[in-house]
Formats: sequence, structure tokens, C-alpha cells
Amino acid sequence: MAALPPAKKTRSHACSQPTLSADGRQAARRLMTRLPEDACLVSSDEPKARQTLGGDDPVTRDHRFNEVPRAKPWEGDYRELRRAYVDGADHVDWEPRVEIAARFAAGITEHLALAGERPLTARLRRSLTAVVP
Repeated sequence: MAALPPAKKTRSHACSQPTLSADGRQAARRLMTRLPEDACLVSSDEPKARQTLGGDDPVTRDHRFNEVPRAKPWEGDYRELRRAYVDGADHVDWEPRVEIAARFAAGITEHLALAGERPLTARLRRSLTAVVP
């Protein structure tokens, strides 16, 4: 019986990002001065996303805004896989894009209703902040 080839090494992409650097905290303070003072602040569970909006106290956490669950290969061209995903390709072990859009939309809709007349600022991931007046 022939030996099976070794399994591809992958790791699950966790949302346990480290905290903001000193430069990141300084940039977050600048961002906070540009947001409406009465804004309803919502972020993913990711520490950097929360910290960008001022930390834990004023920020509501919502897991629907977390990063895309996916397997991250140790070898190969991960950048190419990400680009193909954004361009429309679905990959095994990556959250389907239609499900991401649905959970993000549900989260925004719910938090807009909860915010009432207040503007909503949602930190969806480390590199995307949405401000809805």
C-alpha cells in the first residue's frame, strides 16, 4: 500500500489580533476626534477594531463584524487566494461571501435601529470603518 502524501499545513485564522501599537493608538485618537460625539460605536470582537473606537467602555461588540473565517495556508500564494476570493471565487474552508454580506447587513440594520437618531460608527474590521449618519 502506497503512503499517503502529507496533509497541507493550514491554520485557522483567529480573531485574536494583538493590541494597537503606540502609533495605532495615536491614529485612533485622531479618528475619534473626527467622529460625531453622540455616535453609537460598534465593532467586531477583534481588539484592534475595538481600540480604534476608543476601547471597551463606549463600544458595543458584535461578532457579525468579525473577520472572514478561513483556513490560512502555510505555503502557497495566500495573497493570490485572497484576491481571487475578493474577485468572486469561493474557497473550501472560507466563509461564503453571500453569508458574509448577510451577517454584515443584519448587524448594520440592527445597530441602526438601536442607534435611533444617533449616527452609527461601525468598525467592521481592522481596515474598514463605516460611519452612517
